[in-house]
Amino acid sequence: MNRQQVTLDRYGYLISDWTKIPSPPENRCDVHGEIGPESITDGQGKDTGYEFAILVQSTTPAQDDDVSKLALSDSLEVELTLAAPDSEYGVLRIAGNGTRLNLLFHRKTYSFAHFAQSCLAANKLTLKIRPLYGMFIPHTIDLNDGNVSLANSLADAARYIEESSPEAPVDCFGAVRNFDFYCRFLPALTQPGGGHLLNALDTIRALELAWLARKAAKMAAA
Repeated sequence: MNRQQVTLDRYGYLISDWTKIPSPPENRCDVHGEIGPESITDGQGKDTGYEFAILVQSTTPAQDDDVSKLALSDSLEVELTLAAPDSEYGVLRIAGNGTRLNLLFHRKTYSFAHFAQSCLAANKLTLKIRPLYGMFIPHTIDLNDGNVSLANSLADAARYIEESSPEAPVDCFGAVRNFDFYCRFLPALTQPGGGHLLNALDTIRALELAWLARKAAKMAAA
């Protein structure tokens, strides 16, 4: 691997810039989601572990109606597809109650891969959807015979952990930076309800690594 491949991502951004919050995309994202750990408790309220959930929420009043419909839907259909052939980006399509959301995400990050693994282990996908004003409403998608393609897509994303070393760079803001890039290839993302899924745990990890690197550099210079 040459130096150009090491220091730049495939879109020309410096890897060091991955720890910086990107500028707002040209096409405004009215919906965003993030992957967060949810603690699991026993009958006595004691934490026994945690699982990942995708927290989806509207960020503007204009998008609130669609998100509210999804949050209050009796059942949801979820599909997970690649944004483009051989892409490390995917689209999470959530449909229900006459509306649809399309969330762009980076499937080759540790938090999404861990999320995929937790889904496969529990045989379910956990979504929590919240209107602009309100509480998160949980939805459980069973990975049964009716969701074979979804389970296969999650298994493909989960393989990233097995194929990568812990030192692999984390593209924590990739989905935000490249939202407009993929909008040109995927018309569905330009519809109302298009947004991005931010891998929050990877963001924290990358920022911590950047902070530790700066601290080490200061100590070495002292």
